[in-house]
Amino acid sequence: MRAALHACTAIAALGAGIVHLGAAVGAPVPAVAALVILGAAELGWALAALRLGRPPAPRAALAVAVIGLLALAPLALGEAGLHVGALLGAASLQLLAAVLLALRPRLRESPERPVRYLVGVLAGALLVGAVATPSLAATAAGGAAVPHGEHGVEAPAGGHGH
Repeated sequence: MRAALHACTAIAALGAGIVHLGAAVGAPVPAVAALVILGAAELGWALAALRLGRPPAPRAALAVAVIGLLALAPLALGEAGLHVGALLGAASLQLLAAVLLALRPRLRESPERPVRYLVGVLAGALLVGAVATPSLAATAAGGAAVPHGEHGVEAPAGGHGH
């Protein structure tokens, strides 16, 4: 259970970092630096956590998550051009990672069963994907992306284009 929790924490931070970096594209200048720094820190921390199999510097990561939430809240409410929906999605992923980090010391070690681990990680990844995908789509970067289902192949006259 503990290993699955560690992986889910990293996946939540990974999702938050991707959304923060996506929100930086087209954001007002004062917000760009905060979004890039926070997004890069979240991505780096998530990759380190996945590599190590445990959260590195959990107290510092928890502090960064809380400070990031507090720092971006006024920007999200006061800056025109920031995508509030995207920032709310990223904030929910940050909050999820923070809660999982806070629960970490309370979990007891138990033998890890591969099926339970995979189910836990899959459930976490599905939850993060369900939040990160629409949040990223709400950013300027997501708005500029090619619509899903289109691939640039034109249908022949009178045909379906399969």
